Amino acid sequence: MNNDAPATLSAQSRHTRGGSPRNDHIPPGPRGVPLVGNALHFRRDPLGFLTRAAREHGDTVRLTAGRQEMLFINHPALLESVLATNARRFTRSKSKPPTRLDYLLAGGEDVYRVINFPGDEDFWVRERHRFNPLLKGSALARYGPTMVRMAERHISTWQQGEIVEVHREMGRLSLDIVLNSLYGADYPDRRDEILDTCETIVRDITHRATHPFQAPPIVPTRENAKLRKAVREGREVMERVIRDHPEVHDGAGDLVDVLRRAGEAEPDLLRSSEWLYQMMALLIAGHETTAVALTWTWYLLAQHPSTAERLIKEVDTTLGGRAPTKDDLASLRWCDAVFKEALRLYPPVPIIPRMAYEEFTLDGYAVAAGTVILICPWVTHRDERFFSEAERFRPERWLDGPDPQRYSYLPFSAGPRTCIGQGFATTESILAIARISQDYRLELRAGEPPRPAPWVGLRPHNGIPMQVVRRNGN
Repeated sequence: MNNDAPATLSAQSRHTRGGSPRNDHIPPGPRGVPLVGNALHFRRDPLGFLTRAAREHGDTVRLTAGRQEMLFINHPALLESVLATNARRFTRSKSKPPTRLDYLLAGGEDVYRVINFPGDEDFWVRERHRFNPLLKGSALARYGPTMVRMAERHISTWQQGEIVEVHREMGRLSLDIVLNSLYGADYPDRRDEILDTCETIVRDITHRATHPFQAPPIVPTRENAKLRKAVREGREVMERVIRDHPEVHDGAGDLVDVLRRAGEAEPDLLRSSEWLYQMMALLIAGHETTAVALTWTWYLLAQHPSTAERLIKEVDTTLGGRAPTKDDLASLRWCDAVFKEALRLYPPVPIIPRMAYEEFTLDGYAVAAGTVILICPWVTHRDERFFSEAERFRPERWLDGPDPQRYSYLPFSAGPRTCIGQGFATTESILAIARISQDYRLELRAGEPPRPAPWVGLRPHNGIPMQVVRRNGN
């Protein structure tokens, strides 16, 4: 495991629950710096800072960033309250709709909507019914052959002994899978260009989240110019996807088919810029989270050869040399356990923010409207109270142990805003792991262990170079 990972939380329970609001008290928390509060410490090492905050101050921790009040919570009962029981009281970002000033400071509506897509969940709550059929049940079986075909095409370019940066490789693969499966589009010659566009947007979103005092996008800086260019390019890709797509057809379809069918009842829908932005958001989030999940899975397998050998044996025995299908997922139990354990140790979205719509009582404390609630699966997943030997990579816990406590395992969030693409990401990942493992191993190179960097997804800082080793030695 990464020796630089934050220390494991004590197994001693620190959760206290009160009855009436303690209006004359505030939760404990680390001392901040005048004017900026805890922002500087959080920015330097978000995961380490939150781990220490939970260890030293308990399950309900007060933080500040300038004038912004925040509450960091780390107990399943509290997480359930925010994510499920009282989910309607919380949103991901400010609840007020954007104003003309917001658009002006962002340099246009298109830039504003793209850089704020992690908080734009009103769209997904409203439109979720359109997308559910694309991401569940029989649709996943329909995507299976495409997922496997993309994995085969991708590894066909690998050469025995070459060094690859595995996060970039998994980014290319997951981008191809999302484009082909959900958008009916295939642009292999433009893959790296589209991936770079997504990277620029993700980098900017992450930077703004951790550097709250930076200049708005309208200011003519070099980084802002890169962002505006990336947004234009992303919009052009989505417009091309719609333009190149075959005419809408009956029966099963993809995202563009759903959009066109909806447009028959709502003629303005296809002209809606909001849909283009959300198509971009789905592409970015859909490939980013899967790419980081697969990256850390390969890293952990390379660190644990016996676990990797057991996975290969299961793949060979189950598949007998043929390509995997969705029907094989139930038999690939060790693959599934490995992937679940990788998600536990390296959750793709390590920090989940919420904002209180209205005053609320949480753990006995009065929480003011506008308070940001921070949930950190990285911390909860490594808490000894909820997972024995929490810092160890133990896939067997998912086969021979009890199910984890509800709301202690949150790789795709939880409650009514659970990630809509959870089933798609899991199916894609296990099929890719199985198919790649039929032909290759990925071995770590000597060097410093990778450092997790919480972007939109939990990326390895500076990537993870790994060597491609063909199983038959050729």
